Amino acid sequence: MIVPVGPETTLISNAMRAALGLVAGPDTSAARITNPDGSFELYFAGKNINNDTGTFRFHAASDFSTVTNDPMAPVLRPASEQPNPGPIPNAAGGFDRDYAGGGTPFQCPGPGGKLLYFYHGENYTDPYCLTTYACCSIGWSGIGIAYWDTAQAKFVKDGQIIGANLPNQWYGTAASPINLITPPGIPSGMAFYNPTDGYLYLYYTDRTTNPEYAGAPWKCNSSNCITVARALATTVCANAGQGGLHTEWSKYYHGSFSSPALNADGSGGEFSPLSPAPGGGQPTAIKLSNGVWVMAAVYLTGIIVRTSLDGIAWSARQWVVQRVPPPTPVAYYPYLYEAGPGTVGMTYTRVKRTAKGKTNWSFAELDLQMLQLLPTSTPTLTPTPLPCVGDCNDDREVGVDELLTMVSIALDGADLALCTAGDANHDGQITIDEIITAVANMLYGCPPAGAR
Repeated sequence: MIVPVGPETTLISNAMRAALGLVAGPDTSAARITNPDGSFELYFAGKNINNDTGTFRFHAASDFSTVTNDPMAPVLRPASEQPNPGPIPNAAGGFDRDYAGGGTPFQCPGPGGKLLYFYHGENYTDPYCLTTYACCSIGWSGIGIAYWDTAQAKFVKDGQIIGANLPNQWYGTAASPINLITPPGIPSGMAFYNPTDGYLYLYYTDRTTNPEYAGAPWKCNSSNCITVARALATTVCANAGQGGLHTEWSKYYHGSFSSPALNADGSGGEFSPLSPAPGGGQPTAIKLSNGVWVMAAVYLTGIIVRTSLDGIAWSARQWVVQRVPPPTPVAYYPYLYEAGPGTVGMTYTRVKRTAKGKTNWSFAELDLQMLQLLPTSTPTLTPTPLPCVGDCNDDREVGVDELLTMVSIALDGADLALCTAGDANHDGQITIDEIITAVANMLYGCPPAGAR
């Protein structure tokens, strides 16, 4: 169990924010790099008084008594202002045409190690939405990587590395839209380096129409589901800034990191969600020195945390910042760091929201809540129903009608969508052994719930 310790404190007040020339922000997690003298380099997205948008870099004293931004201009901008040279064709500016920010810096190990930044991008050029609703919709989104160029004093983009598991709406048209009901989720992710195995783990949100996870309890077709991708840190660091040489990231899918994180069109491969809906959004996760993983995410207008022993199976959610009704400033964009043995610091933005959910940047501040992992606590894994072959309607029972549906699919060529639960190995068909398994489930019951 993790419990809040002490009161919520303010690190960057609304007045300090105004003095820095910000009219919006922190509009993402305020990720940090700690300097040898204990001061910090902060990175978060926003907009300044010159209407520049993107990711800004700030220098903060160890106690946040002073915060400065030099340069005042963004150090990472949307592709409409800072082109993206990545592996995906830059149609209409690419995945980060309209937004580039909200992620994690990572200092590559060793002398002179590169400073990398993982960020999420958004492209609002969705013909269907623009024509039908005259609005801006996220028609294409993804996660990209950039590296720090000291001479230019800014991040230089290397391109997209992760895409959502849905077709990009940008490729649709007003007459022939793609994915009307379930637009891609915003894969706003936070990377964490695990020195135990040498991988960078990037926790983010994704969506899918895969029947396995589209319905209850996951609901990943209508909600952003938290999942994770990874890549070997040494390879990521070696390839950064090397003229288009890109590292392949892999999504977690069916028990292993086996699914491609990026397809040729900017979408991504299949994934397995890490928690049933509602899992929350804007996830950030770290592994503590005692081996326990901690994740924070926004849920409704507050922040929840979970713990894990392996970074995959997570405990039930706990509230650490309680939800509040608008217009009371709500909590968004958590960021975690280990502050000491069993102690976690969590920064987040407090910002006003209207009753309809619109952000009101007349008031915003960066706050801190300290958290304590209780010494006797062991993460309790959330029981997840194991697949039940033949359970076509997802009620954890197999009936005669469902067996007949499976037989009709197997013998008469009926649509597999009538009972995707009958296709145990996901090979697009129903076979006699799967029907036999379904009969056993009808006679003896579905497998019991078990922690993944």
